[in-house]
Amino acid sequence: MSAAAQPVIASDQGQHDFDFLHGHWQVHNRRLRQRLLGSTDWESFDATQYCQPLLGGLGNTDELRHGAGPVGMSLRFFDLQARQWQIYWVDPRDGLLQPPVRGTFADGTGVFEGVDTHEGQPVRVRFTWSGTRSGTPQWEQAFSADEGKSWETNWVMSFTRLDAPPPAYEPLPSADHGFDFFFGRWKVRNRRLLTSPLNGNDWEVFEGRQTCEPLLGGLANYDELHDAQGVPLGLSIHLFDLAAGRWIARWVSARDGLLQPPVTGGFDKAGGVFEGTDAVNGQSVRLRYIWSCLDTPEPRWEQAHSADAGQTWTTNWVMDYSRAG
Repeated sequence: MSAAAQPVIASDQGQHDFDFLHGHWQVHNRRLRQRLLGSTDWESFDATQYCQPLLGGLGNTDELRHGAGPVGMSLRFFDLQARQWQIYWVDPRDGLLQPPVRGTFADGTGVFEGVDTHEGQPVRVRFTWSGTRSGTPQWEQAFSADEGKSWETNWVMSFTRLDAPPPAYEPLPSADHGFDFFFGRWKVRNRRLLTSPLNGNDWEVFEGRQTCEPLLGGLANYDELHDAQGVPLGLSIHLFDLAAGRWIARWVSARDGLLQPPVTGGFDKAGGVFEGTDAVNGQSVRLRYIWSCLDTPEPRWEQAHSADAGQTWTTNWVMDYSRAG
């Protein structure tokens, strides 16, 4: 969260492409049982999906649910400079963010491509949205093992609107509860260095609002920061890496719509510590988040940078929280 938060930039050039998907849906899935093997054996299942906007429309998230739990979650953010969407998938079997696909819409059809691996084999991945103006949109996923010369469709989703939301489901047994203290709505007093995050004594103070909600059965959550006037400034996405047993946090600023490099860490009785790397004026530095006072009604979050590999730290942003009504 090192870059200064800025209000979301108003634009109609693609930023609202996914507005059609907001809300609750019934989803009929057809999925190829074996991929890139010439199989024609498909499985079918029904699911539900809920999509909600983030950052005033600059992003959105949807969660696909089948039976008593989640199948997965998508995160989408609009790159304001490139004027294209970046779409990420999170699988509840590992809690990890998959490589993104990128693309745009034209005449109601969206095409998004990226690279990934399938059973150790490099592949190109393509998502295609169609029928987005019909009320019954369709999504398809295809893989290519020959650099896009040929494609095999392996997953098709057909959407119809639900009149009412489906019943809620219980958190997953694998969910970590480190961020449970933060769920809900908060008032935030911010103190932030105005000059370089590595030095200076000139602090700005401003009020804000923040909301944190769980996702993916407790394996993920997001919190969105707004200024006192309700303008989105940015959001954090927290994903629990099941194999490593730790949280991975990423920040998205409303000034650009880009997912920043991760910080990783976890919680103990004293609080939470997360560390990673950042860039300040072209210089690679260490980045640290600290959560404290978690057993009180007024938790605190601090951000600090280190230019000497962690020998010394400069705190440059402090957030003090109190519950909103």
